[in-house]
Amino acid sequence: MLVFYWIGALVFLPLSNFSLLAELSAVQWGLLAFCGLNTLIAYGCFAEAMVHMEASRVSAIIALTPLLTVAIVQLIPIPGITAEQLQMLSIIGACMVVCGSIITAVAKKAP
Repeated sequence: MLVFYWIGALVFLPLSNFSLLAELSAVQWGLLAFCGLNTLIAYGCFAEAMVHMEASRVSAIIALTPLLTVAIVQLIPIPGITAEQLQMLSIIGACMVVCGSIITAVAKKAP
């Protein structure tokens, strides 16, 4: 994963505008630092989960993470964050992902 991140960073480096970093407020710097640390912690937890659980179950749980984020943004009003309205097709797709994750997590292995 580290190799892929370095390749992506090198490809997008010439297109980056670092002068905008000087315009960030203290809160924005804090959020940027939090996102970076959160990514490191999340990948560490993911690697540890892969050691202790089956890969199919870990991936089923990971598939639910973005849905949880969307649900929180939709259901809990957060000042400064405008939630995009979900269409019926999006809701049906989210339900299918949840059902697939549940089936994957609780399915028994065939003998």
